[in-house]
Amino acid sequence: MGLTSKDLQNIVSTIIGTAPNYMFIKDSDDDFRYLYSSPSNDVFFRAIFNSKLGNIVGHTDFELFENQELAASFRDSDIAVLLLKPGEVKKNTELIPDREGKVRTVEIIRTIIVREDAPPFILGNCLDVTEVVKNRYKLMRDNTSMAMACQEGGIFPWLHDIADDLTYFTRTEDDKASRIAFPRDELVRWVHPDDMDLLTKNVADLIKGSCSRVMFEFRSCYFKSDYIWYSFIGKPFEIDEVGKPLSLIGILRDISVEKLRQTDFSARVDAEQSDLIKSVMLANMSHEIRTPLNAIIGFSQLLMEDISDDEKKEYISIINKSDDQLLKIINNVVDATNVDLGQEKFVYTDFSVRDTLAPFKITFESRTKPGVSLIFDSTNIDCVIKSDHSRFMQVLSDLLSNAVKFTDKGSIHYGFSIENDYICVYVKDSGIGISEENKEIIFNRFVKLNTYTPGLGIGLSLCRSIIERLGGEIGLESQLGSGSTFWFTLPRISKVAVS
Repeated sequence: MGLTSKDLQNIVSTIIGTAPNYMFIKDSDDDFRYLYSSPSNDVFFRAIFNSKLGNIVGHTDFELFENQELAASFRDSDIAVLLLKPGEVKKNTELIPDREGKVRTVEIIRTIIVREDAPPFILGNCLDVTEVVKNRYKLMRDNTSMAMACQEGGIFPWLHDIADDLTYFTRTEDDKASRIAFPRDELVRWVHPDDMDLLTKNVADLIKGSCSRVMFEFRSCYFKSDYIWYSFIGKPFEIDEVGKPLSLIGILRDISVEKLRQTDFSARVDAEQSDLIKSVMLANMSHEIRTPLNAIIGFSQLLMEDISDDEKKEYISIINKSDDQLLKIINNVVDATNVDLGQEKFVYTDFSVRDTLAPFKITFESRTKPGVSLIFDSTNIDCVIKSDHSRFMQVLSDLLSNAVKFTDKGSIHYGFSIENDYICVYVKDSGIGISEENKEIIFNRFVKLNTYTPGLGIGLSLCRSIIERLGGEIGLESQLGSGSTFWFTLPRISKVAVS
């Protein structure tokens, strides 16, 4: 059984009655009077029509609107619709004030209903879009503010579509945003070669869903001809039902100015640190040089007086020791300066480690304090290395000198071991030891843990510079009150068994 005319009437009535729009029909042959007004939204038009009229049907816009200019605008739009062909529509936006003075934005779509042997009816469909327009304006305002912020902050929002493998960047100029699409190969091509692996790995982790957020810094020339530093922040945006990302979202931020400021700040700090080091060095040198100089001058004058032979020998011995002390201070300062400036020449030769270490026992045994034994941990294995023999001896001599200086009882052991492709030379004492906090600074320039002990505080710093230049490492193990073990490593070339 098909639809009856009553069924069709009920269907149309239900559709019109439940639609959110207001619908009307006017008779173009009867002064454009309303023939129909949809009941569901009749209250909307009653809010803007003359409330004295009981019914909209049967009246014209001039009778319904208190504002006759608005009524004339509606009439002009109705007349213009009569020029349409069947199926064509005409859309108008009207600003209509209601009785409370609030201006409503109303979109009206008109078309004609063709009649047989009679002028057409006019069908109108009205929708109150006041809130839509307000939200649209608010969105446009927010977008403009966001565009200004992005432009001033050097920020480029981006969206990566995983299926298309395209990354869309939003670029802002003159407070207007434009979209630029980069395929994957283009995205990588403009990245600095040194940062390419970093970008590729982080983006791959996001695409696989193995991380929820990434943030790193890299260089690229996406928007400029030169490489610019950017901060990259990204995270998954759309996720499918199994948790796999469908798209990624994030921002690029131009941090080139920050990097420049950071470089300038570091340079300023380095300069200030350099000035401070120079001041400390001059203060230390003036103090350390004055002591041996005073001894040399003082005892030299005493030698000119009438004194015994024993006194002369004692004074000459003091002068010689002061000469050695003064020469060592000057040599350390010159060496430290040359190493820092890269002007110190290193002469590489092959030499035996065991044969080099053995004579130090005789040299330093006479310098140890009473009750302290100096022991060379000899071994039947020797090792030949290619390095600077003079610098090797200088570092070992400084380490042994410190051990002798700070060990009042017990023993001092020194020797070497072979560890893979390196030799490790060590000096172990039972002296005063070093605290944890001082271990962090012991190799810094001009650090003296005991201000009463002679020295500039550059010996260990110079040792570190020399060992690092020779391709090795230097370090220590110590506990306050339980002695210290200083060690350094150097590359070796061969191992020789010795009976």
